[in-house]
Amino acid sequence: MKKGLLILTVCLMGILAFFSVSYAQSSGKTVDGGGSKPASKGIEAGATLSINDSGKDLAYNCSNTSITVNGSNNKITLTGTCSSISINGSNNTIRMNCRISSISAMGSSNRISYSEKLNQKKPAFNSLGYDNTLTKTP
Repeated sequence: MKKGLLILTVCLMGILAFFSVSYAQSSGKTVDGGGSKPASKGIEAGATLSINDSGKDLAYNCSNTSITVNGSNNKITLTGTCSSISINGSNNTIRMNCRISSISAMGSSNRISYSEKLNQKKPAFNSLGYDNTLTKTP
């Protein structure tokens, strides 16, 4: 009985993850980051961007945007101004050609770079995951 309940629970969690349910933060604006084209997508000012895809090449122009990356194996380029980014997935390459104040990496093996030119000081970086790296680019 317990084994059957465990299997049912895992299946339900998988279904919820598959449909990428996103909840708005206090701004009341949420944008699903889905898409497969590398063309830059503009994000409404103050919105929350949730990227739930895997294996994609994505680009976004942010406007005081809070970002959450739940997918894996993505190549993500960000421009504009990002208030914060939280990376829960793994094996993502994230190029932050934007202003950013805080970065949190809870996944593993994520490669994150930030623009030294656009950020006069190093953004706050908190890595709770394994093998996450933050490097600066000119």
